[in-house]
Amino acid sequence: MSYYDTLKQLGLSEREAKIYLASLELGPETAQKIAQKSGITRTTAYAQIKSLVKRGLMNINRRDKKLFFAAESPENLSVLINSRKKEFLILRNELRKLVPKLRLLFETTDERPRVKLFEGREGLKSIIKDFARSKFSSVEEFTSTDEAYEFLPPQRNDYRQKLKAKFRNIPMRIIYTSKRGAFLKPKDKLKERRFLPKDQFPFSGSITIYGNKLFLIGQKKTVIGIHVESKEIANTLRKMFNLAWDAAAKYQKK
Repeated sequence: MSYYDTLKQLGLSEREAKIYLASLELGPETAQKIAQKSGITRTTAYAQIKSLVKRGLMNINRRDKKLFFAAESPENLSVLINSRKKEFLILRNELRKLVPKLRLLFETTDERPRVKLFEGREGLKSIIKDFARSKFSSVEEFTSTDEAYEFLPPQRNDYRQKLKAKFRNIPMRIIYTSKRGAFLKPKDKLKERRFLPKDQFPFSGSITIYGNKLFLIGQKKTVIGIHVESKEIANTLRKMFNLAWDAAAKYQKK
């Protein structure tokens, strides 16, 4: 990358970059000489010089009633980076204010379901991120724990633990199967589990319902799944879950 291109990336305009480079080569000179060196008209060059002086990249000296202009030390270019940092911080703060408003528009445009397909660990991570930043009053889930734990074995402080901590005050009900039997024990009244015998209900993968969203996952050699955002579909599956929840009561050990 040339000096010229780098200066433009730092935030100088095309003409400002030409003037600054010409001034570096010439040293203290008149606006006319700098204009000739940079290939820019004198009037335009003078306007760019004034801009560079304001940025702290050029200075003005008077000699024998003539104005001479010189480039400041290249170390002063760091002010451009600092300026960009300030602009970035301002934009980031504005974006933080804007995102909730844009998200509201995104979520209320119409009633058509939004469907996304995902695959592999990266796809699963994107779904987990959506789950973590969503707002909802309950979670309902069907899951085959054998497949889930085989694909992503539980580890201390893994995403499961982080999600549990984040949503510790959100009611969560899970219907699960496992060859190990009923090994999941509820830790509190908000986190309920009901077991179904694997030999009688050999379903695979998982379905998680939260708010107006749900995701369906198949977990074997790789993860494949569908993420759906639809109030109607989520409510329908939630009602089906409630039926299954009630029916699963007879399989629980007393």
